[in-house]
Amino acid sequence: MIKRIISLFLILTLVGSFGTVSAKNAVESVEYNEDIYVKTQTMLEAIGVFDRYDNPQKSFEDVVTRAEFISMYISSLFPAFYSLEITGSDFVDVNTQGASYKAICIAEELGIISGNGNGFFRPDEQIKYEEALKIVISILGYCMRADLDGGYPLGYYNVAANLELDKDITADEFFSYGDCLVLMRNALNTQVN
Repeated sequence: MIKRIISLFLILTLVGSFGTVSAKNAVESVEYNEDIYVKTQTMLEAIGVFDRYDNPQKSFEDVVTRAEFISMYISSLFPAFYSLEITGSDFVDVNTQGASYKAICIAEELGIISGNGNGFFRPDEQIKYEEALKIVISILGYCMRADLDGGYPLGYYNVAANLELDKDITADEFFSYGDCLVLMRNALNTQVN
């Protein structure tokens, strides 16, 4: 119980500090993260993480859609699944001819994503930070811990902090391409549960 109170306090303190950043600090933060993004992308490319991901040459500050995020992670981390027969998706808003269709089907089949409960995945919407964390925590096998630690989204924030998945990530609400790269780097440095 004390850990939960401390975690909640730390999260509230962290969230509260976002509003007090000056414009000068924000610019320095972006420049600092640009360096982190370049190093992270270089490292991920060097170890072959993106060999099967059709990278659309995004800039680090570009937003990422929910479909792009799933495609990036599934094609990079589960390349063997692409050779399997896909039964299709239960999502009514996912284009069967879209570039991310197979990745979405695989993620749905593996229980990594479930949409919003009414048959919609919203593939073209920008992915939010807590959605990205939930997906990565699902991939790593820590959902039960996150659910026991408060559920979505607070339990997932707590697990991400404990696993240091949030290290070097600057995302507030929506996730940038650069933050996607950093989250993947952090996930690759985390033990699968």
